[in-house]
Amino acid sequence: MLTPEIEKRLTTIIAWGALVVTLLVTDRVSVDAANVGKMVVLAVTAGSSLVILVGLHKKLMLNSRLIVALNSCFLAMALFSTIFSSDPWEKGFYGTYGRSTGFLTYFSLSILFIAATQLHRTENYLRIIRVLLLAGSINLIYCLFAANGVDIFTWENPYGKVLGTFGNPNFISSFMGIFFTTLCSLFFAESIKYLHRIFIFVCGVGSLYVIIKTGSQQGGVVAAGGLAIVFFFFLRSKFKNHWVSFSYLTGIALVGFISIAGMLQKGPLSAILYKESVSLRGEYWHAGLNMGFANPFFGVGLGSFGTFYREFRNESATILPGVNTISDAAHNIYIDIFASTGLLGAIFYIAINILVLIQAIGFIKSHPKFDPIFVLLFSAWVAYQAQAIISINQIGLAVWGTVLGGLLFGYTRKTDLGLSKVAEFSLANLFKVKKASEGKEVTAGIALGNFAGGMVFLLLSAPNFYADIALRQGLTSNSPEKLFAVAKLFPLDSNRINFIASKLSQGGINEQSVSLIRIGLDKFPNNFDLLFSQFQIYAPGSTEKREIGKRLHLADPFNPTYFEYR
Repeated sequence: MLTPEIEKRLTTIIAWGALVVTLLVTDRVSVDAANVGKMVVLAVTAGSSLVILVGLHKKLMLNSRLIVALNSCFLAMALFSTIFSSDPWEKGFYGTYGRSTGFLTYFSLSILFIAATQLHRTENYLRIIRVLLLAGSINLIYCLFAANGVDIFTWENPYGKVLGTFGNPNFISSFMGIFFTTLCSLFFAESIKYLHRIFIFVCGVGSLYVIIKTGSQQGGVVAAGGLAIVFFFFLRSKFKNHWVSFSYLTGIALVGFISIAGMLQKGPLSAILYKESVSLRGEYWHAGLNMGFANPFFGVGLGSFGTFYREFRNESATILPGVNTISDAAHNIYIDIFASTGLLGAIFYIAINILVLIQAIGFIKSHPKFDPIFVLLFSAWVAYQAQAIISINQIGLAVWGTVLGGLLFGYTRKTDLGLSKVAEFSLANLFKVKKASEGKEVTAGIALGNFAGGMVFLLLSAPNFYADIALRQGLTSNSPEKLFAVAKLFPLDSNRINFIASKLSQGGINEQSVSLIRIGLDKFPNNFDLLFSQFQIYAPGSTEKREIGKRLHLADPFNPTYFEYR
């Protein structure tokens, strides 16, 4: 068990790190405003936390051996997938452009998960819950302004919907669903004061309004599922008759089945719930499964889904979503992991979540009362898992799925570890702002270690962020020489190279653009966009054009444009 001062320090790192990851938008600094900056903050947070975990390694091996082993095995498979992928290791390490969910991100998330499992004092759970409420409230306020035409950020918004601090209506919709679930858990807690309950209700209505303004079903599904779970625990605590809970669960299961069928264009609710995006996700899922089964040992590599999507999609995907529509993610985190890291990687990742679920179910069986902290952690974590089945692992969401899972695992093990009576506090303290106590502080060695660990991870993550900053500056300067130099910055990125090559050739194909395409293909020989750019350069009927045409056909076997090169 951590000492109070060290646990408090670790809580502060996790809480502030998660808050900044959620809220950070670098719209005036980098081209990718919603991902690459979040990755840097996530990495720094993980590096600072890692130092404490290293000092705790003996206790981790004694009390948390299985969860550490599963995370280590998953990371090992993720690392192998990065090394053995036909894409360069940099792509697997940093992730594809616009996602930034490479090995560094998953390594950082795993560190935060294990760190969160080591928190056991209730006041520290409340501190992190308070930060989650703060992140949700700030997004709520911002979205309310943005929905009425007042947006503080300068990013382009092709969706015409509210984006939150996530840069995408689907992601803010899911986050608002998780936020709504958290509010529901607090609303039904007995220790919440009347005025606080009114505040919670107003915020809940506001979050539902934002979900509607996103135009995305994800948040609605997450919110409905979260409310159903919370209300189950409320009924269970009020009625000792098990038939009440059983009847409720049966009814919820039936409604859920009919709703899912409706989303899949089956049953009486299909006209209301079905959206074309469901069919699109189905094609992306099929492509991901095809990748995983074709590469069962190490997958295609983290960040490489987009590289191989055309090769592994079904022929039906050329009709809907269309022959020229591609995706760089499976829109299902579990399938994405399977496609990226192979069968073992997916097994270890799923096993981590199953272990958390098993631990939670054991707690539910032995605790019939409404435990608001457990209900909040469990329902919000399940809400995150629900969106994980239909969405992408966006860093701002992933950090909360990770932290909530770690806290849930740690909270449900307090009794097993003999810590159930450690520093119990009323949930009413959640809304109290207390002055900082003058208790013991961590040693200078730990504080210095936190700083050093954060700096090491900052150095690891900075090159990707710097390259994107340089891209923004190059585009602003409109200098071909600067853009050419930016394209060759480490880490090389196929999207950046092809984008800059197309910029440089707007007035006609030139030596710089041709040179960049060749550099790109030397580094990314399987990249379809670079191959297509090279294809356009060669003269019709030339041997070189035919050779590139054959490679395009192999990369996109169901595209009729390249059938002549079979």
